[in-house]
Amino acid sequence: MRALDPEVKEAVWLAVEPLVPIPVDTHPLGRHRRRKSDKDAFEVILVRLVTGCSWEDAERLCGNKMSDTTVRSRRDEWERAGVFDTIANEALRGYDKVIGLRLGAGRFASPRLCHDRRRPRGDARPALQAFLTAGP
Repeated sequence: MRALDPEVKEAVWLAVEPLVPIPVDTHPLGRHRRRKSDKDAFEVILVRLVTGCSWEDAERLCGNKMSDTTVRSRRDEWERAGVFDTIANEALRGYDKVIGLRLGAGRFASPRLCHDRRRPRGDARPALQAFLTAGP
């Protein structure tokens, strides 16, 4: 099964959707255009994470449903709401259940994956955050 099969995207979206904040319209006249789908924005973000392509390429790979600028704005909105921190924590908990981690003070090491137990592996969240916030 490929990482971007529709079934995989849908399953991941169903897990993430409850974490996405409900948008608040602060414009005095209301929105002039309808807000694009959060699911479409998530799909572009997921394509970027899986393929490592640029935001513009991810936009094109998703059929130009939403501009890369809108996706980056949505990413920033979700980042402020803590969506990605929650996803990272859930991923670590799931990995801990399946593989087993020694968690402590923001560092983890898996005895099965780390050959040098004196040098624990770093927290994966900063790398994920750096990738997500990389410029255009």
